[in-house]
Amino acid sequence: MQTAKAQEVVAERDFSFGFEPTGDILTEPVRLTERARSVPARTKLVSSDRASHILESILPSHIIFYRVPVNDPAHDPSPSELAAQQRRGASPAAAALAAASAPAKPPVFEAKKIFGSVTTADMAESIKALIGSDEESARVVIGAEDISILGDEVEGSGIEGDRLKALGDFQVEVRVKGGEPVLRTVSVRSQDANPASP
Repeated sequence: MQTAKAQEVVAERDFSFGFEPTGDILTEPVRLTERARSVPARTKLVSSDRASHILESILPSHIIFYRVPVNDPAHDPSPSELAAQQRRGASPAAAALAAASAPAKPPVFEAKKIFGSVTTADMAESIKALIGSDEESARVVIGAEDISILGDEVEGSGIEGDRLKALGDFQVEVRVKGGEPVLRTVSVRSQDANPASP
């Protein structure tokens, strides 16, 4: 070995060592076409109408996600604001006068925000877990692109594109390609309301 090293002989591994030659020795590597390299999947999918029927029958009316709510300091008055409010309303008559003179504000609904979000991808994973228990329903192909959130993207609604960013109940439409839409409610609830949480 030392003499081979001194003569600068390169040692390579012989992958055919210990195997008997079969007579057909290839001198050139076989080149496969792209079509020959790919193996077609042999999974038989269900029809779009059958997939819609499976989703309609298996999915519960409410799909529940638990998230941690954000404590928004904009909604909680500071101690100095509380003291100012108490000084302004020193007597019941003054408080009534201040309430009457203040312009009426329409009630603005603003959903309680959450840390993170619930995306259509989260919903698709939850639906896959729900329908994966049966052999036929496991063949239903569903992804984030098959789920759309119904409702307007207005300030404070909790809907931002394909994400839910607030606590509440939201309507979603699950549509398998070529099938009928299935409407369900996605409920985003506070983490402390989760019975399984410690």
